[in-house]
Amino acid sequence: MGGFDRDSAIVRYLCAIAELSLECPKTEIASPNVFTRVADIVGVQRLDFEYQPFSERYRVQTSNRRFAVALLDPPMIEWLLAQRPATHLELGGAYAMAVGANVDMQDARSLAAESARLLALVVDFRGRISAGALDIARELHAPTP
Repeated sequence: MGGFDRDSAIVRYLCAIAELSLECPKTEIASPNVFTRVADIVGVQRLDFEYQPFSERYRVQTSNRRFAVALLDPPMIEWLLAQRPATHLELGGAYAMAVGANVDMQDARSLAAESARLLALVVDFRGRISAGALDIARELHAPTP
């Protein structure tokens, strides 16, 4: 019988969004999960990095490989590896987003703490985007003569 099962797990996501000063190619940096594993199986192109600790912890999918490689310079990779728990970040258009999962919507204190954590995270992430990645984003969105 279809429908809602009270015993099924409900996963709620909380996110924080920060505006960027320019448009960036769609790029997702996430821990391996069901969706990234399915994408791997069906052949969605992802970036692999030679740095094993990063490759074990994150999957990167992007619409522009050159931008993503510039974005994920050594300081950014080290910052991402320092995040506990591993985080899910996305760039797209003029926005950066941090996503958190399994939020208890009934616990106001933990909800507020996770909201603050995600907002601080996405603002920090935005500030860490390298000059090289920003130059590529500008180049990609520059008007053609």
